[in-house]
Amino acid sequence: MNGFIWKRCWILLVFLAGGCLGPTTRSTSVSFYDLRTTVTVQTAHPRSSLSVGLGRFLNAGPYNERMVYRKSAHPFVEDDYHRGVQPPEDMMSREPYNAMAKSELLDDVITQGAMDADLYLTANIITFEVDPELNAVIQLAASLRRVDTSETLLSNVYEQKEALAERTPEAFAAAASRAAQRLLTRIVQDCHAAALTIDGLK
Repeated sequence: MNGFIWKRCWILLVFLAGGCLGPTTRSTSVSFYDLRTTVTVQTAHPRSSLSVGLGRFLNAGPYNERMVYRKSAHPFVEDDYHRGVQPPEDMMSREPYNAMAKSELLDDVITQGAMDADLYLTANIITFEVDPELNAVIQLAASLRRVDTSETLLSNVYEQKEALAERTPEAFAAAASRAAQRLLTRIVQDCHAAALTIDGLK
């Protein structure tokens, strides 16, 4: 009987030792995804003589680098292993410069010393996630004002949804890029229209 008990004790000790000496956590790598847009705006319209300064976009929602999937109206899931290369507000702040500069609809686009421009654009990200229907959703509130008079020329909430081809991080990044591209196209067009009004060309 004593031999049987000692044998069971040795088996238990070996099992515990193996558990202590083995890996305690599973190693899982983190993948990063970027936001890329190619905004094409028709340049047949007259070019404005005004410059626009770009303020840093802010984040009004509960978002960081982790990809977010909303399960229903209230609960959502953050993906710890699939993230943006930057928080949404930083990725979205980077893209308007490329969009406006390539459009050539405004005289200049300024990021450093943005308050020295004629117009000043700011935005707050409200939503940056995948909804329960598997759409990448980006919603932001944008404001454009004159620097010399502080007059608000534009104050709109923009929202764009783009369907995911499949439920994967790559599909999320691709759909979010398409959504950002369409949003920025509308913002560039609206900023240009506001600038033309001041120029007296519209």
